[in-house]
Amino acid sequence: MRYQVGDGDLTRAELTQLVTRNPDRQLRRQAWEARAQMSGNGERIRQAMKLRNQLALAYTDELFSTFMLRKKGMEAEKLFEWFEDIRDATEPEYQALLQQLRHDLHVDTVEPWDLEFYFSRSTKDFEQMQFVTEEGWPKAKQLLGSLGYNLDTLPVHMEVADLSFAGAAYPILYGKEVKILANRYSGIFFFDRLFHATGHALHYAMMNESSFLLSNNYAEPFDEGLAQVIVLQLYRPEIGVKLFTLTREETRVVADTYRLKAIFDLRSTMADSLFEFEAYADPEQDLTTLYNAIHSKYLGVDMHGVAVWAYNPMYGSDPIYLQSYIVGDMVAHQIAYSVDQRFGSCWGEQAGTYLQEHFYSRGAETTLDGIMRQGTGEPLSVRYLTEFLRGSRNTRPPWCGSPKS
Repeated sequence: MRYQVGDGDLTRAELTQLVTRNPDRQLRRQAWEARAQMSGNGERIRQAMKLRNQLALAYTDELFSTFMLRKKGMEAEKLFEWFEDIRDATEPEYQALLQQLRHDLHVDTVEPWDLEFYFSRSTKDFEQMQFVTEEGWPKAKQLLGSLGYNLDTLPVHMEVADLSFAGAAYPILYGKEVKILANRYSGIFFFDRLFHATGHALHYAMMNESSFLLSNNYAEPFDEGLAQVIVLQLYRPEIGVKLFTLTREETRVVADTYRLKAIFDLRSTMADSLFEFEAYADPEQDLTTLYNAIHSKYLGVDMHGVAVWAYNPMYGSDPIYLQSYIVGDMVAHQIAYSVDQRFGSCWGEQAGTYLQEHFYSRGAETTLDGIMRQGTGEPLSVRYLTEFLRGSRNTRPPWCGSPKS
C-alpha cells in the first residue's frame, strides 16, 4: 500500500515520518489525512466483524469480542477497570501536556497531526546523529550481551523491510528459529520498535515448555510485556550513555519525552481498543463517527470527521489484540521494578539469568497472574505503570554509570 501526499507516493514508514517529524503543519495535516486512504478496507473489516460474531454466536452465547477476550484469559470488567485507572491517573498530566503543546507550538488548538510531531521536537538536536538506523542490530546485540544473552548464538535473525505495520517477530519453531522484521523507521522510534521485536524474539528463542501447545498458548499480554521489558532499557540513562554516548542532559530529555509520549500512546491505544469492542457490539453503526468520538474523548482533539480508523491494521489481521499492548505495559513495568529491587538499575548477567528463568522461558503452563506472583511476588497490578506515567515513582535504585556532563 502506498499513500498519496501531494506528488509523493509514500510507504507507511515514510508517511509516519511526515506526521511525526515534518515542521510544516499543513503537510503534516495532509499526511495524517492520507491515512483515510485505507478507508476502502473499512467495509471488508465490517463484514469480517459480522462474520466473526456469527461464528462466535453459533458456538457460544457471547459476541466474538467477549469470547476472544475470555479465551485470552481476561475478563472485560477487569480490563475496562484497568483502562479507567490509567485514564484517571494520566488525566492531569495529559491536560498539562496539551497546554504545554499549545504554548510550545504557538497554536490555539491542538490538532491530531500536532500530537505525534510534538515529541520529536525535544530530541531533534541529537536524535538523528546518535540513533542511527544502520546501528540498530549491533546496538541490540550489545544491550542483550550485557544481560548475558548472545544474539549470535541464539536462533534469531533480523531483516529490515518496507512493511504495512510497525514490525514483528515470528517463531518459526520455538527455541530453534525466530525471525524479526523491522520497518524502515528512523531515530529513536526505529530502536523502540526493533527492541520491542527483539524482546518477543527472546521469548520465542528461550521458551522452555514441555510441549508445543504450552509454548504456543502463552498469554498475549505476557508476551507483549516481555517485549516491552527490552524497550524500557532504551530509555534508562545508563543505557543512553553506554550505547548511544548521550550526555546526562540528553538522557534526561529522552526519558522525560518517553514518559510523556507513553501517556499519549497508551490513551490512544486504549481508545483504539475501546472502539473495537464497541464496533463488535454493533458493526452496522457508523464506525468513523464511533472511532472519532472515542478518540476525541481520550485525546482531547477534534478528528474532523476523517475516516482514519481503518489505517490500524490490527482490526483486520489481529482482532481483539490491542488491549494486550496496554496490559503488556503493566507487565513490563512490574517486572522492571522487581528486577531493579533485586539487582539495582544497572542490570547485568545475574539480572539476565533471573529474567530468563522466571519470565522468558515461560509459556502457558502457568497463568499470567501465577507467573507474576512467582517472578515478582505479587499478581499483576496497574500500580507500577501508573506510578511511572505520573512521574511519581521514587523508589527506583540510584542512577548508575558515569555520564558525560
